[in-house]
Amino acid sequence: MKAQFACAIVFGIMIMLAPRASATHSETRKAPPPIPQEDSAVFFERTRSAALPQSVGADTALGAMHTDELLASGDFMLSQDAEAEHYLNALLRQVLAVMPLGAFVSGDFRLYLGRTRSKNPRETPAAWSFPGGAIFVEEGFFAAADDEAALVHLLAHEAAHSILRHQMRRIEFLRQPEIAPIIAWRQAVRSCAPADDACNAAFGKLAELQAGLRELQEQETDIMAMETSIAMGYRPQATMAFFKKLYPEKLRHTAAWLVRQRIDPNKGYAFHLMDAAAYRRLHLRYADTYAAPPMPNPFLRK
Repeated sequence: MKAQFACAIVFGIMIMLAPRASATHSETRKAPPPIPQEDSAVFFERTRSAALPQSVGADTALGAMHTDELLASGDFMLSQDAEAEHYLNALLRQVLAVMPLGAFVSGDFRLYLGRTRSKNPRETPAAWSFPGGAIFVEEGFFAAADDEAALVHLLAHEAAHSILRHQMRRIEFLRQPEIAPIIAWRQAVRSCAPADDACNAAFGKLAELQAGLRELQEQETDIMAMETSIAMGYRPQATMAFFKKLYPEKLRHTAAWLVRQRIDPNKGYAFHLMDAAAYRRLHLRYADTYAAPPMPNPFLRK
């Protein structure tokens, strides 16, 4: 009974103090900085052409840290399939041989093939890259890709993120004079009350700019990957079929680029001459484990 009485007193005091605390909090909360009027395309162009303060060694160090953390977590299980690893590594070397590597060299790129322990094998496979050239590919792509052209685009896409230094350019975006004050303010306030329109508008604009920047970077890497695929003799239509199956949102901007470049999507080889037979063996080997009706759930991590 005494405990219940004490709890009632404490609860009553909390109710009496709550309005005062709320008022004090609202009085001390800082107003958000001015919201930038530019859209994500402006920041994309600005950061794409910016001279980054870090050398590519910073990319390599950051990528190595992310790679070590992921492998140490045990969630990404490296493949034990020597043929699949050899095949993909050979394909990656051919891809890198025709890509403009910039400040990187072919030896900077490392391929990790495996599967994600926490993921249902029937889900859409994922590929992602870390700065400096670490490329992770899930085994499910052997089942999802209908021909070697799709794997070439996948590898070129992930390599392009490193070549174009996209993660470093997203960091540069956070340093922009219009953005840095909002980042500092967001870290201070952490969250917005539902009725705080100014706060929610600032949070929303920042999220919109970041999402738009990432989307434009995805489009940039798709174009570089398509240029690489065409240079290697692959038929663009094979890549478009892969997009239609797994990543339909990529079709519009890629098709528009082909039209602008006056490229016939049906011109070229359906299969590359490297080792179509090896691809077919691997495709059939993984089909039973990973093949599933295509799900429109694209998931490419950077």
